[in-house]
Amino acid sequence: MRTTFSCVLCVLLVAACSAQTTSPKDLKTEGLLKQAINHLKFLINREKDNSMFLHSPTNDIKECCSRSALECFKSELKSITHKNQTVMKLARNLGKATIMNSVNTCTEEEIKKTKCMSCDSYPRVSSKQFLSNLQSRLQMAYSRL
Repeated sequence: MRTTFSCVLCVLLVAACSAQTTSPKDLKTEGLLKQAINHLKFLINREKDNSMFLHSPTNDIKECCSRSALECFKSELKSITHKNQTVMKLARNLGKATIMNSVNTCTEEEIKKTKCMSCDSYPRVSSKQFLSNLQSRLQMAYSRL
């Protein structure tokens, strides 16, 4: 009886400790990134290759430019003429500090020293490719959590 109680107590202690390994901030970031990635999957599946071209940061940008690249994605999303509720939610979520901070792995000092491209300097790609590039960028941030 005593050993059973001890075993149950140990299991509860391990469960409680493992639950504390993820901070609430990380859970919020994870949730927002998952939501954004799901919105992108939906939009990519719906998007047809059309004549709309948007400036899109590529996947080979400098690490310290991730934040400015995300700003570019957000800005270009807002310029889409056929906005729907999913596009609006995605653009709003991209502007949240938790997502902005999740793509950034550099210090403020490193970011200031890095010369990042302006949004207009990135190549113009189809809207479907634009969404895929954004999805890749967010998946990289998600994998680092």
